[in-house]
Amino acid sequence: MAACIAVLLLGGCSSNPQPPDAAVPTETAGPASGTGETGRSALDTPVCEEPVNKLHYSRNQLQEIREAAQKAGLVNVYIPEIGGGPDDYFEEAKVDGKRLTLHFIRMAITESMEELEPAGGNRTVKKVQLSPQLEGKWISEEDSTVEYLYGEIDNTHFEIFSARMFDRKDFEQTAQSLILLQQK
Repeated sequence: MAACIAVLLLGGCSSNPQPPDAAVPTETAGPASGTGETGRSALDTPVCEEPVNKLHYSRNQLQEIREAAQKAGLVNVYIPEIGGGPDDYFEEAKVDGKRLTLHFIRMAITESMEELEPAGGNRTVKKVQLSPQLEGKWISEEDSTVEYLYGEIDNTHFEIFSARMFDRKDFEQTAQSLILLQQK
């Protein structure tokens, strides 16, 4: 065991070809302070500019979504590139009649060719401009803690919701990130 630890300490555990005692690179070499022109070192700069809640799908998951969309009679199905929080991921696709629901651990997205927005009743509606081409509506019903974000893209209606607490901005980013899943 001690030999393994010694190898890791002496040899390093990354694929970086630099020796472990090499200087940490900076944005631009600054005067003796070790920081760049912005005053930040490479250690202060994020390694990845990708959003923390970026979603990734396997081929099997994409195929599952395509098959479920076909059962629901959807011509177009949209999947989010950004999840409802930092550890979100796709769980499953379920069909209920002409509705497809994509379940994630932090949210669910229902899509249909038919209107999903509830009619009437005691509810609060707040319109929100998600992008220049996409308007959404936050709807909360009286005596319910669940809020829904509704929208429509090319005749596909969608609602994003969760029974858990969430930040509206996370769900708005999810709606903004919806992309057409190509039928392959």
